[in-house]
Amino acid sequence: MYKRQHRLQPRDPQGSAALRRIVDDTAAALLAEAMEEETPRDTGDQDEPGTEPAERGVERVPALVRTLLPEVTHEALRAGITGVVRFAAEQQRTLDAARARLDAAVAGAAPHKPDEPRPRPGDELLEAAVNGVGLTGNGWRDRYYRSDHYLFDLPGLVGRSMRGEPEPAPAGRTHLDQEKQRALVKLDPIALPTLPAIVALRAASEATAEEYRDALRRFLEEFDAQGLTDLDPGHWRCVRLRLDPSLFEGPDAIKGYMDTTVLDLGGGAFLLVPDRPYFFLAEEDADEPTGRHYGALFHDPSGRFAVPAPYTAVATRPFVPEPTRPSGWAARLRAELAARGPAPWFPAAAEEFARLTGVTPTMARLTVAGLPRIDDKREPVPAATLKTIGVKKADALVAKDELKSVDPRIRQAVVAALLPDDPARLWTDGPDAARAAAVWNERLGRRTPVPEEVVHDAARTVAPRGWAPVPALYGFVDARTEPRLTRNLTWTPGRYSPQPAESGPGFDGDALKGAVPLAAWLAHRLAAGDPVRAALPGVLTAIRARLAHPDLLVGVGEAIDVEEYRRAAGDPTETGDGFERYGAVVLGTGSSSPYAALRTALLDPAGNDPYAAALFPGRPPAVVQTALRLVHDRAFAELLADPGNPVGGERDAEGMWWPQDPARSVPDLVTEAAKRYGIGEDAAVLYLMLLAMPDPTDRNTARWTGWGKQRGGTARLRAARAELAATDLVIEGSRSKAGRSLFLPGGWTQLTHPHLPLESWKLPLYGLTEGQDPVLGVVVPLRPVAGLYRDAWQRIQDGDVPQPTELEVPRPRKRRR
Repeated sequence: MYKRQHRLQPRDPQGSAALRRIVDDTAAALLAEAMEEETPRDTGDQDEPGTEPAERGVERVPALVRTLLPEVTHEALRAGITGVVRFAAEQQRTLDAARARLDAAVAGAAPHKPDEPRPRPGDELLEAAVNGVGLTGNGWRDRYYRSDHYLFDLPGLVGRSMRGEPEPAPAGRTHLDQEKQRALVKLDPIALPTLPAIVALRAASEATAEEYRDALRRFLEEFDAQGLTDLDPGHWRCVRLRLDPSLFEGPDAIKGYMDTTVLDLGGGAFLLVPDRPYFFLAEEDADEPTGRHYGALFHDPSGRFAVPAPYTAVATRPFVPEPTRPSGWAARLRAELAARGPAPWFPAAAEEFARLTGVTPTMARLTVAGLPRIDDKREPVPAATLKTIGVKKADALVAKDELKSVDPRIRQAVVAALLPDDPARLWTDGPDAARAAAVWNERLGRRTPVPEEVVHDAARTVAPRGWAPVPALYGFVDARTEPRLTRNLTWTPGRYSPQPAESGPGFDGDALKGAVPLAAWLAHRLAAGDPVRAALPGVLTAIRARLAHPDLLVGVGEAIDVEEYRRAAGDPTETGDGFERYGAVVLGTGSSSPYAALRTALLDPAGNDPYAAALFPGRPPAVVQTALRLVHDRAFAELLADPGNPVGGERDAEGMWWPQDPARSVPDLVTEAAKRYGIGEDAAVLYLMLLAMPDPTDRNTARWTGWGKQRGGTARLRAARAELAATDLVIEGSRSKAGRSLFLPGGWTQLTHPHLPLESWKLPLYGLTEGQDPVLGVVVPLRPVAGLYRDAWQRIQDGDVPQPTELEVPRPRKRRR
């Protein structure tokens, strides 16, 4: 027994007592009403008995429960009674059908087969089919089950209200006491203007997985049957409504708290209140701050849009854009699909979208395919889709993350625009890539193209510290218009962190923490002469200009011991409302958890401040402090600058060269190493790269030397590796995630994902210690590579040579007896 059972309280004592007194006539009436509700059209895949059926055509049982059992007041108990009654009705229908078959068999007649409605796809299948444009998964911990049909029922729910079939709510009633409509939670109704076109594009596309196409076809047919494929702009509005605070006070106060419901007003007029209505059109509340506000969709076939009492209108705006497709387009598309099968994949459409928008080819292919499964955190894009559109799984993962960051409304508009006005063109010309690209560019702006390999490498190998690597990369190549590099913000000490006075993107601590590591990574990843690398000096100049803004505050992002800091720093330089300033260090004191920030304009020319040193005594500098030091560091600026022509050798045929190739950046060290160890210069080149570079993988060494592109270069690489492997300078073997077979003797350090492991001997070259996570999220040179080569070689000359370490062999486990 539960030891605290005496503390349990019934949720609805009067309701429970009423259920114990229920008579047969009441039960029979409830069962009869449930039998009159719309019969579920697909229950064969129901997960377990008692699962509540999908939304009915008419919600009759809940109303009768209220009438026959007025003592039951708790909504959960009412819902439970409704579910039990509906389950009983399902069993009664099964029994009735079995009796009819038996009677027919006894009479020797063929059983009567009534016309059965089309089976409805369950939520699990239909959600997967529409996933990718932000239509689903908006509720708290939303789950979709095979036995539910909430998604498919959305068109019917809206269509019935458009036809005025439900009884209108009594005058003075609000949406707060209406029944929750789960269909409005499971599928975003704000997408109604674009949703049929999105469904149609996917239903008719060969790129859509076959198991989804049939579900989408039936979904489109339902939209068309309910009159939702050709919405009239004059019949729909978005409205922001207000209820006066006095309505929630006194004996006649408004009760309830419901959203995601429909308030029917009669004659086809209704208010559809979406999920989280407090935020829908919330930007319109500025001039009317009092009361409770709710956003809603208002349908009124008369076009008058008279807001019913007790609501008052705060704002209104159009909901449905002017149509571009002729009426009846959905029926024509379904006819074409039935006659011709799914439309073929058009690679040229994806190529045109990429050319017009500047996105990567993989992003373009996924977009033109309708953005399948982009929102799904667990499931990848279907393998059948990737095969059809010619995309690798690894590339799709990177592009998927980037596309998911795009606002769902923009994704919906872009995919809907892909459907041609004349549906037949989908089979002859493919999706309308030009129109979709125009929508993309209007909402997001055209990107300057960046090689896809670089974009994907940045996403995979740069650990985010602030501004995400891929958006920052595109910001670099458009540095003159990127607000995070060009727009100053005015910052004030807030209660819990520094706060900007202006809205919208601008330069802040996240931009600093993301831009500096990415700049260093790009200087290492790209060859000298590459146009993207050429943008790095301008990025550094922009960052320095932003840091000089007198009103910039950058939070250090880590907790500090405030009392210990005050003891070390002494008296503050300045005090104010909610803050103390010690030199460039600002302590926010408006809450019980003070924070630290830096007023960057007060830093010295090296990016330091004597008061900042006391923030983290005995600990490595935080990422903000490290980034600030690098921005002001001359060697870092030299790393990002154009290194000029190679010291030895020539540029390649494309006019580029890699400073990581010691034969071109430090040819004297190559000669010296070859002479010292009695090896060829090619082997010496490989040895110096192993000695100083953090990631001398076979792929990178071939790229840096250029041998991989030369005739006979592969054989040259093999010969150099074999020559070097024959010496005691290196160890040959295989190590996880190393990407190479030659290693320096000594310890081996495994870094956190996504960084490559490297020899422990190299850690001091990169400011790392054993077990330390890279502060900036990258392990790359932070000064010109030639200097790294010379420092590493100097260590060799000073006798600090990589030495083998004794292998630690684990003891064998004792056998169990």
